[in-house]
Parts: sequence; C-alpha cells; structure tokens
Amino acid sequence: MSRREERRARRSEAVLDAAMEIVRGEGLEGLTIARLADRVDAAVGALYRYFPGKEALVVALQTRALAALRLDLEACAEKVEAAARRGRLAPPARALAAAAAVPLGYLAESRRDPARHRLIAAVLAAPAPVLSEAQALEVEQGVTPLLDLAARRLAAAADAGALEPGDPLVRTLALWAGVQGLTLFTHRDRLQPPARRVDALAREVLVALLRGWGADARATRSGVEAAARALA
Repeated sequence: MSRREERRARRSEAVLDAAMEIVRGEGLEGLTIARLADRVDAAVGALYRYFPGKEALVVALQTRALAALRLDLEACAEKVEAAARRGRLAPPARALAAAAAVPLGYLAESRRDPARHRLIAAVLAAPAPVLSEAQALEVEQGVTPLLDLAARRLAAAADAGALEPGDPLVRTLALWAGVQGLTLFTHRDRLQPPARRVDALAREVLVALLRGWGADARATRSGVEAAARALA
C-alpha cells in the first residue's frame, strides 16, 4: 500500500468511527453526510470522495460491524470450549456447550454493544431500507462467516452423536431467530423474576431446540448451562 493509500485508509476509518458515534447517539436515522462532515470538520464534497452517499456509508458500517462481531463470537466460542474441557463435561454435553456458545455469545454481545447490535440486526432481520438490493446483498456476504461459526459446531455435535443428523445451516438460522427475538425483551427484564428474564429464556430456547434435534435431556441442560456460565 502506498503512502497515499495508507492516508486514505486511515481517513476512511476515522470517518467511519465518527459515523458510528452518530449512530450510537442518534441511530441510523440521525446519520447524514452533512452531519458527519460537521463532526469530522470536513466539507461535504470531501466526504463524497470516500463514500458516495449515505447508502455506501451504511454498507461500510455494517460490514465493519459484522467483521468485528465475528471476531468477538470466535472468542466467545473458544472461551466456552475451554471451560467445557476444564469442567470435564462428558463428550455429548461438551459438544452441545459448543453448539450453544455462538447464539449465547450473540446475545451477550448485543448487550455489550447495543448500537452495533442494531446495525447487525438490520442485516439479519430486514436490511435497512436505505440500501439497494445490490448493497444489501453485499452486506449479506458478511453474515455468512457468522452463521458458519454456529453451523460448524452444530455439525460437529451431530457427527459426535450428540444430535440427530440434520442441516446445520437450517438449525443455525432457527437458533439465531430464537435468540434474536429475545433481544426485543431485554428492556422487560427489570420487571421480571429471574426465571423470565432474557438469559433464562435463551437457555430454555436452546434446550428446547437441541432436544428437538435429538439431544439427550441431561447432556443438553448440562451443556447449555456450562456455556451460559462461561459467558456470564
């Protein structure tokens, strides 16, 4: 990369950082090129050299958020798997703990960084309407590695006999849909007893789905609880 390209890359990242600050404070609706230009002390025309419009800016923000989340979920999965090994779980429970790690990690990350979660939820649920179909598909490519993290672990659980054979991607989407839906309940937690709060409900969703795919009841509960403890 030439010096000019390095300067451009650094400037682009700085612009995205500023855009994310606006999104954190005001949501995507509050993000405009004019407001961003004021935030970074630049002319509007200068920003168009980096991002030709809000649509391109949103694509860049979502793509970056997906890449960062993938790294965080990989770390969550590794943490759960290490804890399961240390805890000497039986092999079926260990495989099911690994299968639960990514969806539970996603729930934990949604709370740790709500603004990033909202950006990503727009991709997983319904791509932001400001994006064209081509742009939405571009962002969608960043979702595939996230789904693969969970799908690989579900496939491994089936290979180990902890689950019945089945399409790991379909199962991943079912798990993700359940956890994603629960993120809408987060603000109700303060009004609920512990058994009805989101974390407890997420464990119940995972247990029900894994049991439906043939997992042993005791191994499922043990694996899911171990994953939840590791991520607490």
